[in-house]
Amino acid sequence: MSVFKSQFSRALEVIKSDNANIPYPADSSSGTNTSVTVASLVNSAATFVTNNVATGDIVYNTTDGTAATVLEVVSQTTLLLNADIFTATAKAYIVYTASSQTSNGNPGCNLYIGGAGNVKVTTIGGDIVTFNAVAVGSVLPVQVIKLHGTGTSATLIDALW
Repeated sequence: MSVFKSQFSRALEVIKSDNANIPYPADSSSGTNTSVTVASLVNSAATFVTNNVATGDIVYNTTDGTAATVLEVVSQTTLLLNADIFTATAKAYIVYTASSQTSNGNPGCNLYIGGAGNVKVTTIGGDIVTFNAVAVGSVLPVQVIKLHGTGTSATLIDALW
């Protein structure tokens, strides 16, 4: 049985995305892309293999506020993604380790809503639900793994563990 927490030890600004789950805040790599290839992250200075980036990890394009999931580690400098989120060069990114969320005993997070609106999520049980008219300052009392971009109008959302 799940219990709603009122105190949290970790937090992450969430990017709404239909392409990626909410990552636990354990990053394995960051930098800026150096070229553009469809549905890929390419950084000539990256060390994705050395940094243990893996299939299922989550990439945040922090410049554009978009997210995608790693489908394949092609090389030390290239990742194949499930969405085309790098359409120009010089975009800052962070790669989060997807497996950290479950291996740290955190099967999901709660969401703090900083800007009112609707919030569409996938719960840890796999249910897709929309919370309508969520007020500013609310914390949703349900553990979630994904904040959908389509169907979410609320803003300034933080994941809490």
